[in-house]
Amino acid sequence: LINIPEGKPVMNEKRCLIWVTILLLMPLWAFAASFPEKPPSEHYYVDEAGLIDAEAGARIDEVASALLAEERIPLYVVTISSLAVYDAVTLRIEEYATALFDHWGIGWQDRNYGILLLVSKGDRKARIELGGDWGRNYDYQARQVMDELIIPAFKRGDFSTGIADGVRGLDAMARGLALPVAEEVELGPAHV
Repeated sequence: LINIPEGKPVMNEKRCLIWVTILLLMPLWAFAASFPEKPPSEHYYVDEAGLIDAEAGARIDEVASALLAEERIPLYVVTISSLAVYDAVTLRIEEYATALFDHWGIGWQDRNYGILLLVSKGDRKARIELGGDWGRNYDYQARQVMDELIIPAFKRGDFSTGIADGVRGLDAMARGLALPVAEEVELGPAHV
């Protein structure tokens, strides 16, 4: 047994406060997510999961570059193999997309109309993140882009087409145009 003299605290208050603070902040340090590097200025996508072929990559760059030049709206696409690879296993795809959007600084402080399409292949999740100035007015159209252009192609295993179609749809949404239809899929004779 340890004999503690009466009236003397085992740990002074200042030390106790420091330990409590460390213990409370430790989960934040232990689960800090990391992010892919932002692409060079001539590119608008990062394909860590290997889902985008060269043709779709060129289309993404072309559409996103024109949208930025003509409307001042930055649009980026990011594919990752999984959230776990980026130490984000405790985050939902929505939380990670928001954190990535903010980390990259998509948009401007006076004009926050940025757009991010995030695809996590291993988690089988995708998210469209819109900048704060879009408000809630465009959530329905973003959902339509996901449901009508991206997900059907993903279900066929055609990630590249789904992502490229999603970018076309987000471009149309940003410009106030009608959403495009999904790219036609060529089926072989067995499907006729």
